[in-house]
Amino acid sequence: VLEMKETASSDSDSESDNLEDGTNGDLDDIFYYVVRGKIHCQPAPGSGRKDFTLSSGYFCDAFALMTLLGQTTVCMAMQMGPNRATVLPGDGDEKTVVIKWSQKTIVNKIIRTHGFAPLCLKTVVSSATLDSLYKEAVQEDHLEIFDLVEKKRKELAQAPLDKKAAMPQRSFWQQFKMSHISLHDLWEPSPHQRVVNAISTGSRELTFRKEIQVARENLSSMRAVMSEASHV
Repeated sequence: VLEMKETASSDSDSESDNLEDGTNGDLDDIFYYVVRGKIHCQPAPGSGRKDFTLSSGYFCDAFALMTLLGQTTVCMAMQMGPNRATVLPGDGDEKTVVIKWSQKTIVNKIIRTHGFAPLCLKTVVSSATLDSLYKEAVQEDHLEIFDLVEKKRKELAQAPLDKKAAMPQRSFWQQFKMSHISLHDLWEPSPHQRVVNAISTGSRELTFRKEIQVARENLSSMRAVMSEASHV
């Protein structure tokens, strides 16, 4: 059985810092990425969800992870507690391999960093979750085709990047021109200049954190509706 909660340590006692750290009282959510093998998940009683099985390439408790990254879902609003995750026996000597992250680690190592890491992780988790939900809707006689297409997707995703992928493809003269603003930009900044300003001032990271805050507030409102409906 995989642990879905662990004791959280906070560097500050203030409510605002705890909210940004992503901690929930004395407990911290744990997320898993399935590298190999299968995991059977049992939703908490009262969630109204069926048991499901995750295989390689999917995230355990993806809805909570998506909420942490600023994307509110009805599924998370109806989740009454953490899932019970159990590793299923593999074929032969094959062992299940998972990557484990705590909520605090994701906040400190990804959300609080400068760059595109939070948005990239949000896209990866959303795509994997969408594929997992679609698999549940595929008819049994088409599952073999789905597995073949998914296998090809994983091969493409795991393919090595071009050695020049992180290198600028423009000439030095073009880079020089794009790095300097014109007098017109002082009155009406161009879209490119706004992007440069957002990166330089860190406003993109602040905007993303604001989205996370709004997502948490929306989740609380949705859970209130769910609670009222459950008592009717």
